[in-house]
Amino acid sequence: MKIKVCQKTDIPEDTIQGFEIEGEMVLIANVGGQLHAISDTCSHEEALLSEGEFDPETCEVMCPLHGAAFDVRTGEVLSPPAMTHVASYPISIEGDDVYIEIEDV
Repeated sequence: MKIKVCQKTDIPEDTIQGFEIEGEMVLIANVGGQLHAISDTCSHEEALLSEGEFDPETCEVMCPLHGAAFDVRTGEVLSPPAMTHVASYPISIEGDDVYIEIEDV
């Protein structure tokens, strides 16, 4: 299901923002003007990744609870204690609108 999330201007360059979409917590990252979407819930302890530290140079977001790091482009886990990747979502831009593809829940 394709869902409108926000406007491009809602996520300034080199920042992250969390959204609740159809009951799913989703993090959208703006890395140098390129948008990426992953699950906003850490696979280790269910903390919101959007409340953690973000490094746009390495594309890493760090969980605020225990420091697990994830790649905002792919959802790949980069450091423990998390051992499982988080979901990534296809993202598209139409005009100024940002959409993600999320499975029906």
